[in-house]
Amino acid sequence: MYDFEPNEQQQKIIDWAKNGEGNMMVKARAGTGKTTTIEMIVQNISNPSLVICFNKHIAEELLQRNNLERFVTKKSEGGLGLTQIRTSNSLGNATLLQDLEGKGFKTKDGKFLQENKIYQVFRDFLVDYCRKCQQPFPEGKLQSAVLRDLKTAYDKTKNRFCNAEEESAEIVIVEGRLFPSIPLSEEDIENYPILPWGEIVSKSILEGVKIYEERGIYDFSDQLFIPVYKNLNLPYWIARYTDTILVDEAQDLTPLQIAFLQKINSARKMYKKTTTDARYCFVGDDRQAIYSFIGATGGIFDRIKTKFETPELPLTICYRCSKSVIKFVQEI
Repeated sequence: MYDFEPNEQQQKIIDWAKNGEGNMMVKARAGTGKTTTIEMIVQNISNPSLVICFNKHIAEELLQRNNLERFVTKKSEGGLGLTQIRTSNSLGNATLLQDLEGKGFKTKDGKFLQENKIYQVFRDFLVDYCRKCQQPFPEGKLQSAVLRDLKTAYDKTKNRFCNAEEESAEIVIVEGRLFPSIPLSEEDIENYPILPWGEIVSKSILEGVKIYEERGIYDFSDQLFIPVYKNLNLPYWIARYTDTILVDEAQDLTPLQIAFLQKINSARKMYKKTTTDARYCFVGDDRQAIYSFIGATGGIFDRIKTKFETPELPLTICYRCSKSVIKFVQEI
């Protein structure tokens, strides 16, 4: 049973999930019950499903909902075992651990995810390029600012372009106004080294992949980048939950996340030996996109529509505010 009865718009979405075909985009506005609608879909479909949340906090919130408990609880523990609720990064992490185990790494040691792994690479390249270009090596606060800009360009290039190309890094650098980024003092701006930053970012990404291959160490953005860049096989168990894939907060997906989502369908076909595609339902609000700083781009809904051929269903009935408040805001 639901905590709330579905409204007319939610019922149409539920009907699509139960009886429709192909993929779907649910364009939802603020306060219209996006997560609740996903919960209703899970309760109504009898086939295994995968709910992909944008971050760990949202995933944990969903896992705590009483209406979903029997769906996510394993059969061996008295549940239905029909639903997995994960973040895309947790799926990427499982992919890397499987790959490392196949290469003989002892992944139970738990020392492979190291978010700061790339900073020593940055420092090594800085020393080398400052010497070659006869630029002073940055120290103190200026060095911190340079490393911050490098990390931003490094992550955004991977998230936006899914590659290690120098041209891709240059686009990220120019559009992000990096090297230097603001705020910096006039003195720091004057002393900021002039180096081929696109080349350094490109080489840093490739060096990060090499570190993974040789030592098994990866960082947060590698969890999705390396499976896509190296075309790794996802864990076989994912295929069980691919009849319906529900993606929350779709407005903040990066091109890298979209590429990874497509790999889930490939895993389904490979492991289940089927030609039938997974059905994707993307739920989000294009007016609430806030993650451009990691590589999410404008027009992501159009990209999703193109790659997944999704028609739209709306969620516009707001439960967060009273009608009088909404009317007042609309007048402004």
